[in-house]
Amino acid sequence: MFLRVLLLLPLLFITACANLNVSTDYSIKPDSKKGLVVFSFTTEGLLDNYFLKYRGIDNPNENAIVLWTIYDTFDWHDSPEGRLVVVELDEGSYEFHEIRLGAIHTLERMSIPFKAKAGKVVYMGNLHVNFQEELVFVSSYDESSRDLELLFSKYKKLDEKDVIKDRFLIK
Repeated sequence: MFLRVLLLLPLLFITACANLNVSTDYSIKPDSKKGLVVFSFTTEGLLDNYFLKYRGIDNPNENAIVLWTIYDTFDWHDSPEGRLVVVELDEGSYEFHEIRLGAIHTLERMSIPFKAKAGKVVYMGNLHVNFQEELVFVSSYDESSRDLELLFSKYKKLDEKDVIKDRFLIK
């Protein structure tokens, strides 16, 4: 029993300091100052879980997305593994600026900008991270047909008319 608690404890810390997906009964409120940011987050390579840290560019928000938690498990188990990320954020501009797992993190400056739009669902595409030895490759793909089909099958109260398609720009 002690060993089980010891193994689960790090997962609680991981989920305590990261954004989790919104509830599947979430609905857009037109007068809200918040919106949804949706993207698929996939990975391959040496690490199987890590934080993707983001911060506000025009606001003080800073947090992280975890590749998977006990609450947000993988939607895709084949290669590449990954999940659909559906997070609520204040309207504004943001950037992913670091990939981290404990002492392991990206060394060079990273900036992958994205926006949240109040009362809307902003779909950003697929963000794919590939860990190879001492290198990290980040790329973006349009997986809207797969991702939006999954989004609307899980989130029945969301409407296609509220979706704005955008795309990550990898710098």
